[in-house]
This record gives sequence, structure tokens and C-alpha cells, in this order.
Amino acid sequence: MKSKLIETIEFKTMDLNPELFIIEVPSWGAVTQPLKEYALAQYQRQSGQVVKELTDDILQQVEDIPVDTVTDFEMMGIEVYKNSQAQHHFYNQILPAILSEYSLKSDVTIDEEELEEYIEDYMEKVEGYAASYEMNLSDYGEKVMGIEGDAEAEFHKRAKEDFVFKIIAVDHFKEIGGSTGELAYEEFIQQNVLQNQADPIELKSRLPYDVFKIMMPEMHLSQEIYDYYFPQIKFEINPEAPLQFNQ
Repeated sequence: MKSKLIETIEFKTMDLNPELFIIEVPSWGAVTQPLKEYALAQYQRQSGQVVKELTDDILQQVEDIPVDTVTDFEMMGIEVYKNSQAQHHFYNQILPAILSEYSLKSDVTIDEEELEEYIEDYMEKVEGYAASYEMNLSDYGEKVMGIEGDAEAEFHKRAKEDFVFKIIAVDHFKEIGGSTGELAYEEFIQQNVLQNQADPIELKSRLPYDVFKIMMPEMHLSQEIYDYYFPQIKFEINPEAPLQFNQ
């Protein structure tokens, strides 16, 4: 890269708003109700009988339900919901705030041609995501990403912040002695195979070595940030909060 890092801050020392780590839900009953309604609908489809309340006996007759009691079914649903929402919240709310802090408090020398190319690629990807939701850029920004105001301007801002993060990640990776050699690539593939039961052929197809060499510094620093901040996410009950089901 022609762009260079002069000075930055440590992500663990960032002064982030504590409210950024809170996800509000109206109640856990509201979270599990759609799941119980689904189980009742499946039971009706299988048996032809209409029932109003989910019981342990009914649940045990529903196909593909891995638990035997309504209580366990509710707990399973809550855990799945919490993980899904926390993941969505981290990548769409917390990480952008961290990248913004990096951008505001880092001293970098930016090559304008590199930046312009990066923003173009970034916007193409965002437009592709919006199309996958069958939305325009504005609706996608508001309804999926939680952006208020001018979505296009915000995405351009985030693209520049991502670019600054890329510069920081490359410098950080060099500082810790990280490697993007072929041996490191094979170790990365095997680690994902063991930890995530990934198919090595499919993984190499999605992340070929040439892409790995470019992306590894960002992936490494992103993982460090995730490991530090993700456990800090908390759920709180607020009866006035809307119930979100983000994927």
C-alpha cells in the first residue's frame, strides 16, 4: 500500500459509550412466542389437530425439535436469539463505532487514488447487499443497517473508515510478526476446518491464497477486537423496546 500509518490508538483504550453494548428486548416471552407459534403450526400440519397452547406432550410429537420440554425449547430459542442479535449488533453498531474512533484518532498518510478505488469497491458491495434484500440503498441503510439520514453519505464515510482500518491492520500485523505465507494459509484453513467444521475445498474456493494475503491483517485485528468487545454485550428488558429479529 502507498498509504501509511503514522500513529494510532489502542482499541482497548477507546472511550466508547456504555449504551452501545446494550440490546433491549420487550420481554423474553415476546422473544419465544413466535417460536412456540411455529411449533404449534407444525403440530397442526402434522396431526390435523388445532390446539391453542404448547405443552411438553405436543412438543415431543413435533418433528425436528431437539428438546422434549417447553422450558428447554424456550431456553434454546432465547440462546439462539441472543447470539444472532449480538452478532448483528456487534457488526452493525459496535464495530462501526470502533472504526470511527480509529479514523478520528489516527494519523495516516492516505493515497487518494487508493482511497477512491477502495470506496468504489465498497459501494459496489453495499449495493449488492441491498439488492439481495430487494431494497434500494436508502431503505437498506435504514432498515437493515440502522442508519439515520443520508445512507449513501454514511456508507461513503464508513468506506473511508474501513480504509483507515485496513492501513492500521497492516501495520499491526507487521508489528506482531504475522505471516501471510503459504504455511500460514494452510494453518488458517486447517484451524477453520477443526473449529467450524468447514469444508477445506469450499473454504479455499471462497478464500483463495491471493485474497488471504490481502485480507489476513484485517481479519486478525478484527478478531482481536471481536474477542475483546463481544463479551461486553448485554441484554436488558424494556417493555417499550421493539422486538428485533435481525439475521
